[in-house]
Amino acid sequence: MRNVLFNLLLLLVLAPLCSFGDVIINELNYDPIDIEEEGGSLREFLELYNPGPGSIDLSNYSFASGLTYTFPAGTTLAVDSYLVLARVRTNAIWKYTSYPVLGPYEGKLSNGGEKIELQRPDGTTVDEFKYNDDFPWPRGADGYGPSLERVAWDLPSDDFHTWRASDSDHGTPGKANSEALHV
Repeated sequence: MRNVLFNLLLLLVLAPLCSFGDVIINELNYDPIDIEEEGGSLREFLELYNPGPGSIDLSNYSFASGLTYTFPAGTTLAVDSYLVLARVRTNAIWKYTSYPVLGPYEGKLSNGGEKIELQRPDGTTVDEFKYNDDFPWPRGADGYGPSLERVAWDLPSDDFHTWRASDSDHGTPGKANSEALHV
């Protein structure tokens, strides 16, 4: 009986980590080093990642806080793929990418930190967290060039331990994070 209770408890704790079926907020460049133009930074972006198990239709997903953007009808994200949402979509850095870049979004990511929330069309939350530019959040992403990267898709997004400053100047949009935990 003791083993059954232990296994049940273990299943309840690990089940959320084992069953995933939606996108995550994977990276953001909230305070990049570059010139400010059109009310925002040219290199400011937010990246989504689809860890699987299938393609996801992002039609009418939207950001409820942090920035304003609703994904257009027909937007899909394949398994193990990235999608970048750029503040200034017309910037030349986004012109010849091998990954989808959408935008622009309204608003500007706060350089001091704020809550970011992605919602499904029915209003339920897909992913959310509140980043900050103060300790214990990574200082490297606060105006020094690197982006803020998630170290593992299955770790809770609202825990500062889940995030690191990128090893790459301007981050790693559209590809695996430089600070990803490798197993």
